Amino acid sequence: MFAITTSLRDHQRQRRRQPALSVTVAASRFSLPTYPFERENTSADADAPSDAAIGVVSSVDYIVQIRNDAGALDYMLSFDGSWTNLDTVTAGQGLALRFDPVNEVFGLAYGDGTAVKFRSSTDHTGTAWTAATTLATEASAIGSIALAFDDIGDACVFYTLGTGTTLKRLRRTSGSWAGSGTNWSRSGSVASLTGLSAAWNADYFLAVTGTEVTTTHERLWAVAMGDTSLPTNAWSSLKAIAEADAAADLSFAYPHVCMVNGFLFATFQQIESGDVAASRVMFTSVNSDAQVLGTWREPFPAPYMENATDDPILSGAPLAYDTTYDQLYLLAPGVLITANRGDGTQEFSELVTACSWRETPTGCKATLTLDFSAGFTYTPQLLRVGNDLLIQHGMVSQHRRPARAGVRHHPATQHFAHRVARRARQNHAHRRGRWPVGAARALPRAPGMDRARRADPRRYLPARCRPRRARRHARLWRPRAVRRLDYRHPRVCHRRR
Repeated sequence: MFAITTSLRDHQRQRRRQPALSVTVAASRFSLPTYPFERENTSADADAPSDAAIGVVSSVDYIVQIRNDAGALDYMLSFDGSWTNLDTVTAGQGLALRFDPVNEVFGLAYGDGTAVKFRSSTDHTGTAWTAATTLATEASAIGSIALAFDDIGDACVFYTLGTGTTLKRLRRTSGSWAGSGTNWSRSGSVASLTGLSAAWNADYFLAVTGTEVTTTHERLWAVAMGDTSLPTNAWSSLKAIAEADAAADLSFAYPHVCMVNGFLFATFQQIESGDVAASRVMFTSVNSDAQVLGTWREPFPAPYMENATDDPILSGAPLAYDTTYDQLYLLAPGVLITANRGDGTQEFSELVTACSWRETPTGCKATLTLDFSAGFTYTPQLLRVGNDLLIQHGMVSQHRRPARAGVRHHPATQHFAHRVARRARQNHAHRRGRWPVGAARALPRAPGMDRARRADPRRYLPARCRPRRARRHARLWRPRAVRRLDYRHPRVCHRRR
């Protein structure tokens, strides 16, 4: 049995105590934000390696895309515009586009032969760009490139030499770029490097594709370089996100990472070259915002990855996140996919007409009945299978005073059942999750309590203190929303069923 807090015990001992129930639904799964993808727009643009970024200035979005179309470095504003040539470079070389939130401009890093070049937009719209600046010149051709800005205006460019094991960083501090690149400390852990992408969140986090040393197994890794939390310029160990055996005819390329609502999300291209060849964009994310180098979700295919002529995306799909409207974009030449969480969370307490749960040694299963007959307005993204549900129940002892909760259930939605009975629409949500945890939280009053108490206040007395007729009356008229709560005696806390 869970220990209860002193405040909840005091509520239970009051003569005018009443049960309280709170139900909140969140667009997340085990506290990880979920973004349901929807096809927004398509065009007949040909597939090409690309990147994208969103700048938000004065609550206005500015979307810019960049691509290497067989050596033509083109950019496009928003999605409905046209491509404009910016430079001519070597076909197949890497590029990276990010928005600098401090200077409110877009930054572009790209490879051109053996040179690493950088441009920035002249303003936050991306309509005009500065002349190219050569940051470094290497002895061999540049392979992949990544770029990230921090929250004080500094930046860092990461690049590889071909597909070898060399990965260099080139930092910008107080507006000045370093004179040359510095090699990382993990060259001995890889046999080849084929793709890069970077994001900043206190430290620099990279997604890297390549092969493992000795075994040459295909890998997609996450790795961090210190900037604030970690020691400056120190490299973490490599954390595998996706793995494939060297003999599996499976490879990974074109990684893209993005910091989304405090969590790291990533996409990459998974290429199968066996008897039945296939290539598709995969999507994944971390399981916790505090464990970027911990366990990642199992990658799954991203939906709607075909352009207007049904040609599949073969060169990856960049991610871009709008912090103002909490909206995630998945873009590629010819494809625009959006995902929005709506309000993120919403309370459904006033809709609950029945609530029950069963605890087992391995978990907890809950069933809720919600009545929508009064026309309650809610965000459709919230009532989806897999979303989190927070159920809290406890006691309230005084009118218009907050309640105290004793047990908190935090399961995930398993399935929904919809029915119309007596011209009243109801939804039944069946949820499954882990054991509840004890907590003391402020809660709203349970729906219908004032009306029920005025009808017969005697039923809120302990059962042994009521007349026999009053006990029967309480059983007949007790509100369904609290019928299963155990409040027969002030010293009895929540009992497991």
